[in-house]
Amino acid sequence: MTTSAAPEKVSTPYTLQSPPPGASFEFAEVKTDRGQISLGKVPILTWDESEEGFQGMLAFYGPAGIAQIANGTSIKVVVQGIARRLKPKGKSDEEIAKEQLEYRPGTRQGGASTPASRLAAHAKKAAEKFNADGLAQLISRLEDPAFRAQVEAMGIDLSTLPQQNGGDEGDDNEDEGEDQQ
Repeated sequence: MTTSAAPEKVSTPYTLQSPPPGASFEFAEVKTDRGQISLGKVPILTWDESEEGFQGMLAFYGPAGIAQIANGTSIKVVVQGIARRLKPKGKSDEEIAKEQLEYRPGTRQGGASTPASRLAAHAKKAAEKFNADGLAQLISRLEDPAFRAQVEAMGIDLSTLPQQNGGDEGDDNEDEGEDQQ
C-alpha cells in the first residue's frame, strides 16, 4: 500500500495578492461530498503554462519538489483539498491562499495500512459489486443508536468498533485523485 509522508510546510513571503512569479490565484468553485455540496469560489494556486510559469514553479518548489509532484498527486488536487478542508472551518481566502503557498510536496512511501485505509479498500471493493449509495447510507446509519441496536440484535457485535471523534486530522490528501472544481 502506498501512503504519503506528511507534507512539509514552509514560511513564504507570497500572499493572495502577491503570488510567486509565474503563478496566480484563480477563483474556482470547489465541491465536497462527492460533488454534492458547493463551498463556493475559493482561491486556487495556478501556474502559468509558459516558460515563466515553469521557471517560477521550479524556483518555488525546487527540483526535488517538481520530481515529487511528477511522481505523486498533482498540485491542483492538493490545493483543492486544502480549500475543501479550510473553507468549512470558516477560514478566509487569505488563510486558504497562505496554506496553499506553505505546502511543499512530500514523498510517497510504502507503509502499514491503517483502519481507515483498510475500510476504504473494502468499501471500494464492495462498491464495485453493490449499490455504492446504498452502502454509504448503511455506513452512515451506524451513527444512529436505534440502528446500532438493530444490527447488534442480528448478532453483529459493534462494541468492538472504536468510537472516534471524526475530527479533521489534517490529512491534505483526503481528496487525492478527485479533481472536482
